[in-house]
Amino acid sequence: MVLFVYNRPVHTQKVLNALAQNELAHQSTIYIYSDGPKELKQDIDSVIEVRNIIRKTYTFNEVIIIESEYNKGLANSIVQGVSSVLETHSSVIILEDDVVTSKWFLTYMNQALRIYEKDLNVMHINGYVPPITQKLPPFFFTRLMQCWGWATWDRAWHKFIADPEFLYSEINLLSKARLFDGNTHGFFLKQLENNISGRRNTWAIKWYASIFLNNGYCLSPMASLTQNIGGDGSGANVKFEEVFDTVVSREKPDLKVSNVEIYDEHERILYGFYRKHNNLFHKIMRVIDATLFR
Repeated sequence: MVLFVYNRPVHTQKVLNALAQNELAHQSTIYIYSDGPKELKQDIDSVIEVRNIIRKTYTFNEVIIIESEYNKGLANSIVQGVSSVLETHSSVIILEDDVVTSKWFLTYMNQALRIYEKDLNVMHINGYVPPITQKLPPFFFTRLMQCWGWATWDRAWHKFIADPEFLYSEINLLSKARLFDGNTHGFFLKQLENNISGRRNTWAIKWYASIFLNNGYCLSPMASLTQNIGGDGSGANVKFEEVFDTVVSREKPDLKVSNVEIYDEHERILYGFYRKHNNLFHKIMRVIDATLFR
């Protein structure tokens, strides 16, 4: 698995503590990518503190630390790091320094990676699902990728396209803009537009679009196995409302082989969450566009 850290020591410690309590932690190799500091003294001090934390002894089988001398930024760090690890591994589990996991997170991820390893239609495993009140099956497939704790295979990541202009034009050329947006009134397409204009530099929307254009599926749990604790404004992303917050499942997942297909009802429920909070999401995006983040 791979963990990306930067300048948040408190968050990083919580994430590592939760991971270390996972059932399969002692069998797992973890790569920790530590991004380099900007020139601010406060930033340098925080990065040093984070690096002291990741050097502590944990229960993992092996810890491999990669420290950058300069600040790459979150998007570049993730794309380069995932690509590098997948040069020597067939699959990878990815976390950022503000994603706290259930004790069963690694169990679920390893089960899913093993079960769907050879199914080329499945490109991504979601660990997070937003707080949805409607009933969903314990596990289901969707087109929508969630990035707060996820996994993929090298055979899928090879299809990642980093060019937002190409992704945008292909989606529109195929007349699939409405399907891509899930009737969210431009929320997802707007992210691609902002990457094209240079207002933003993000990786997740490009990965979602790459999956979408390849007719890929994402496995999702009904009960979230991760929680994002970075909504306090401390990280690369703007402070978000409690609408994203979810309670981490305490149940051990019982993932069984199932037909790889998407049901419209499940899609409507999941995209409906984003459609319901569409105005909030656009507000968040406007703040991001007006602010210089890492």
